[in-house]
Amino acid sequence: MKPIFYRLILAFGLGSAALSAQAGYICKVDGNAVFTEKKIGNDCTESHTDGTANVSPEEAGRAVPERVDLKEALGEAAPEPGDIKVLPRTTGGSVTNTAEAANPRLDIKLRNGKLGEATSVGDLKAAKARAAELNRKAKILPAPILPASKPKPQLTRKQILENEVRNEQVALVRAQAQLNVAKKKGDQAKISRLTQAVNDRQANIRAIESEMKR
Repeated sequence: MKPIFYRLILAFGLGSAALSAQAGYICKVDGNAVFTEKKIGNDCTESHTDGTANVSPEEAGRAVPERVDLKEALGEAAPEPGDIKVLPRTTGGSVTNTAEAANPRLDIKLRNGKLGEATSVGDLKAAKARAAELNRKAKILPAPILPASKPKPQLTRKQILENEVRNEQVALVRAQAQLNVAKKKGDQAKISRLTQAVNDRQANIRAIESEMKR
């Protein structure tokens, strides 16, 4: 049993010596470090079987995988500023030559996290067009058309005098009616005052008629 054990130890030692005798190199190929048994190019360094080598700190830094900090989990969209999000509705299949693909539906995500009523890009465009048309009509208002005031007719001198005669005649008739009532009642004060008013109206009528004859 012991001879077999010693033979295994001897074989393992010889194998390790053979591996240590092999020459290894780390060469730079296209900017990358490559481990090979033969030199590739002029930029090579000798390597040991344990994987160590004389490598500069710059090369060692480039060999470390680059670290990427993700602000959100993989597969999630970055948060959008604002309270309302418009998300495209995902549909199964990859057909793009249909009317539904040309006019995709959108889900509107509200502030409370609920999904609003789905709408399409065409509906949004139509709503914007209607709003623009309403704004355009609201801004352009026709000015109200006011009827032109009719010019007052120019009366001649004779027409003005005739109007004054008619006014005096109306006043004379009223004064005479009041005078008759005062006479029936026997009110001497009113009879005296109204008699004077009737005489004045009659004198005015005669004066105006005389002026009209000039």
